[in-house]
Amino acid sequence: MKFVSIFFVLLLSACVSTEQTQPVSKAPATLSELLATGYQQLKDSSPDSALQTLLEAQQQCMEEHNTSDNKTFIHRTSEERFFYLLQASFEEVATSVESGPCAEISYLLGYTYLELDDINNAQRYVTKATEYSPVNAAYLSELAHIHQSNGEFQQAINLYRQAEDGAQNFSPSHLKQEELARAKRGIGFNLIELGKLDEAKTKFNEVLQVNPNDQKAKNELKYIESLEGLKPN
Repeated sequence: MKFVSIFFVLLLSACVSTEQTQPVSKAPATLSELLATGYQQLKDSSPDSALQTLLEAQQQCMEEHNTSDNKTFIHRTSEERFFYLLQASFEEVATSVESGPCAEISYLLGYTYLELDDINNAQRYVTKATEYSPVNAAYLSELAHIHQSNGEFQQAINLYRQAEDGAQNFSPSHLKQEELARAKRGIGFNLIELGKLDEAKTKFNEVLQVNPNDQKAKNELKYIESLEGLKPN
């Protein structure tokens, strides 16, 4: 009888031990968690790690949105949301307008590819971000910057002008000044590249109306003065 009792004690102990050593299944990271991790990895100068994180997030976004035939727009503000809904009503297209991280994931993935000197994939994913959010000034300016890097100055100007309009009408209030100034600076820089110095000067002065302390605009105005000084009389 004593042997039977010991046997059951040992058996119970083994069961408890087995339960304690069972691996605990971890829930997969959410899109927001993956986005935050990607941001941190870029901040830590680890673009290769960020790329893997953001590609995983991008795959989740694709799986999420491929289940619906609706065209998906992602908004930051109520004004942007209303614009997309109005556009969908005119086009009579089945549309889903939502807030969520997928546009930002595409944008950050594009930025990561830029860090890795892969401009083709950078353009691909930033373009995807603008498809989610066609009036998002940050995404439009980044796409303009990519065209600018390719020497496509007029195309860059066109996109920066769209970003300028997007910032003026749809950017969140706490980002409006920054995004509007960036778009205007981008226009000015590309006008310089096209030799349109008077128009560039006007645009950089507009930047200073948005933010009188914008040092980049001040530097560009000085640069224009130096170029004008080189012109023959």
